[in-house]
Amino acid sequence: MTRNGQTADHHSSSTPEVHTLSAGSDGSSSASRRWNILFGSLGLCAALAIVILWFPSNLWHLPIENSDAAAHYYFINKLGSQGMGALTGLWPNGDFYPPLFHVLAHLIQVFSSLIGLQCSVFTAFSLVWIITSGVVFPLGMLLFCNYFLGNMDSEDTPRVYSRWTHRLLLLAIPVLSVSSASHPFGMLMHGPLIAFGLGTSLLPFGLYATLKLFDSIAREPPSYTEVATRIMETLVCIALLLLSHPRIAFSFALLIGAFIVLRLPRKVAIAGVATIVTGAVAYVLLVLATETSHRLGDPAQWFHSHRPSMTVPEALETIVSNGLDASVGFVFALLLVFCSIVAVAFSKAGRQRSNSVALVMNVVFLSVVFVATVHSTGAVANLVSAPWYRDENRIIAMLPLTTLPLICAGFAALMSRIADSHDTQYSNRSVGNDSSATSNRAVGRTLSSVVKARGDIFLSSAAAICAIALISITFGAQAIDSTRSEFATRIQEAANLDKPHPTEQLTRAKYDALRDVVAHTGTQAVIVSDPMNGSMYAGPLFGARMLYPIINPKSSGEGAIFAHVQEAFASGDSQLLSRTFCSIAPGNPTYFLTLGPQAPSLQSFPFKDQYNVFHDDNLIGRYVGTGALTPVRNYGDLSGNGQESTLYEVNCHH
Repeated sequence: MTRNGQTADHHSSSTPEVHTLSAGSDGSSSASRRWNILFGSLGLCAALAIVILWFPSNLWHLPIENSDAAAHYYFINKLGSQGMGALTGLWPNGDFYPPLFHVLAHLIQVFSSLIGLQCSVFTAFSLVWIITSGVVFPLGMLLFCNYFLGNMDSEDTPRVYSRWTHRLLLLAIPVLSVSSASHPFGMLMHGPLIAFGLGTSLLPFGLYATLKLFDSIAREPPSYTEVATRIMETLVCIALLLLSHPRIAFSFALLIGAFIVLRLPRKVAIAGVATIVTGAVAYVLLVLATETSHRLGDPAQWFHSHRPSMTVPEALETIVSNGLDASVGFVFALLLVFCSIVAVAFSKAGRQRSNSVALVMNVVFLSVVFVATVHSTGAVANLVSAPWYRDENRIIAMLPLTTLPLICAGFAALMSRIADSHDTQYSNRSVGNDSSATSNRAVGRTLSSVVKARGDIFLSSAAAICAIALISITFGAQAIDSTRSEFATRIQEAANLDKPHPTEQLTRAKYDALRDVVAHTGTQAVIVSDPMNGSMYAGPLFGARMLYPIINPKSSGEGAIFAHVQEAFASGDSQLLSRTFCSIAPGNPTYFLTLGPQAPSLQSFPFKDQYNVFHDDNLIGRYVGTGALTPVRNYGDLSGNGQESTLYEVNCHH
């Protein structure tokens, strides 16, 4: 029994645990709420500052020259030129792409124009990334992690330990959520994986809403109004997750599965697991119906070009250190291991213990998937990591969502055990005041009190050490951040016009040439060029209408024209070339642009050879000789390889 006469098992109580930023008795709840909001707000402000200070400045006005970047700029640009009607067909061929990030960027552009400001594609892109990474994700992590802190701020726990430890965690959680290079910084560095990164940033909200739904289902008697409300909240969160990137559903399933099994009534849990399995089967059937690879029936041949990048110890070290650098990562690993043990050993039976076990299982699940991705090969490893394209960056992005909640659960369990120990001492002191107690019982109580006191000293010392470790990690991660700094430097270099290699995607000479091209052609004319020479950036930079706005526009669906243009150019038939090129946008002129060879940084694209025809000088000379192409601008040898960069107009009356 506790001092207020309630049982220690919160799971059996009809009163739900407190998961908001305020708690405590009526007399102290107002002051406690103000302190909690203050510390939580300071943590959120610090997280935003970390993200803003890290953000590479070149991205405000220049593109990240990476394989996937041009597509995201194109999607935003397409919404700007075609409006929300393009929402369900962002791909150049009209295929669907999850639009949430790009819609948010477009809305920023619309709002800016309403107040008389000009907002470029790159500025809108940067603002959405900073807001979702520096505000939305830390806030979601704060809600999600605070769920596992239970009643740390209540009157049932020692104020000196629990309340201020709770506030320390409210301050540290948002900061630590953006201290690891795994997320959100890794999503901008690799790809960039913008859509999947947004889904990961929204994931804590979906997990938190689902756990609150589980609370309402488990309550006795259940409130059907509350259950219905929680269902609606969860569905909204899931819808946003799917609109950010459908494959984030696999991350959600990985992190919520253990809670479904351990927290829900058996029949509901079976239904939940069946839903996940059904979704997985539906996805497999979709892949079988849409993919045509001959390797599809042999999982051992999937991802055949993938090579291991880590040993098992290196992979596990990354997990337990939360991806933090050097000594900070080592201290984090010690804290995580200790909190894992404490969370399972000291959690009270029922909801708290189920949550703790589920959180430990999540770390194990993530470790298995990560090791399978970065180290293992073969059919099993491919099957395990396939939902994330066998991409370690998508998988490791879940790291803060597994480690930080587990640390919070460990702190909560430790504070709960200290509270129980204080309750026992309080009870012993009350009994000690009974004058009828025998001397033997008094001696027994004295010995018991000594043992309890020593246990209290150990627990209190452990809590103090953990708090010191948490503080050192929170501040140390900002001082020792070599991986994050490296990411920022590499991104800054990838969005830079002054490159040592003139054949790269976008150089100052190419930038100036593209600006002049669009000044001559206007924004309604169609420009055909190999996108891998950097011309694909003319759209988001200057509003050009490029036939190939990304390196993989797809020739299926409405994209048949992409293949037809290549075939017509390769044919050597001047009339076929004119007829095909001029049918792209009847009534508007059509141009052909050479801008040097394909950039070295894009050579990993497996279908790059489809654009080789646009570099055939003999064909170009033949078309010029027949009058199908007329040179209108010559920019010289921009790439230093002897190949002239020239703008040609297609003769549509040939």
